[in-house]
Amino acid sequence: MSTLKLTRFETCDYALMSQDNKLSLIGLFDRIFIQKLPAQHPSMSFVVAAVGKTKSDYTINFIIKNPSGNKINEIVMHVKTNDAGQINIITNLSNLPITEQGIFTIECYEGDVKIGSKELIVSNVPTFQSGKTKN
Repeated sequence: MSTLKLTRFETCDYALMSQDNKLSLIGLFDRIFIQKLPAQHPSMSFVVAAVGKTKSDYTINFIIKNPSGNKINEIVMHVKTNDAGQINIITNLSNLPITEQGIFTIECYEGDVKIGSKELIVSNVPTFQSGKTKN
């Protein structure tokens, strides 16, 4: 059983952490619009905040799956919690391959235990009728 508990899991355009460990998230999103397939999402960050045992080492594994459930990327990180048992993790991902529309999933594991997930919806760019405004 996992000893690490997620308190936040976000996807955004860019994220950074200050020297005093404060997170700054820019451009939060949960949807990607594409014009045609195949496509690539050029850049994104996903951010995890978690609480666990004080000053403990953890292996965090992120698995990105497409709507068909196939793994398209995997990122493994070794992290250590602070004096309060907290940790902030920023992971950057470039050129996410998109070959289908639907719900992509980023799953977060501590070792073999899934501790959270985040969904990203990929769909066509919405089309609007020219000259008509919807109130």
